[in-house]
Amino acid sequence: MAGWQNINDFHSVRPVVCRVMQAVYRSFDSNNGPVTMDHWWNSPSLSYQVDQGATEPSIVILNLREGEPDYPAMNTHFMINLNTQRIHDKFRDVRFPAPAEILEDLETLRNRVRQEIRADIDAEERRVREVQLRKEKRRNALLQVGVFFFRLIFKSLTM
Repeated sequence: MAGWQNINDFHSVRPVVCRVMQAVYRSFDSNNGPVTMDHWWNSPSLSYQVDQGATEPSIVILNLREGEPDYPAMNTHFMINLNTQRIHDKFRDVRFPAPAEILEDLETLRNRVRQEIRADIDAEERRVREVQLRKEKRRNALLQVGVFFFRLIFKSLTM
């Protein structure tokens, strides 16, 4: 799992992300705070990285992005590092600790990412086991065919 990954089931964490988003805007940019999230004006994303062979995320980031009218691009306003629980206001280039009221929600999001990583690892291990089982069955079938022909040839030589 190299590179940035996005959480697969964002819908399941949407209420938690919405609470975090509203608290961040209320605390640090009360003039422009969104009422809710949508596809264009206020679009958060929950991303993470996992180092090769690791079972824990090396970093988990919640980006709070904003769009502008009639302009087809999104800009990240707040970048929240869930590992350090620090927020980077990218518009003003200021960093500060996350408000105490959302620390539990940040941990909930981080745990959800951990669950997804574990599920992905388990699914990959199952897939590898299934491939190995299919190969083993094929080898056994080929071995049985070989034994059958050996017995057939041996029987024909002894008659």
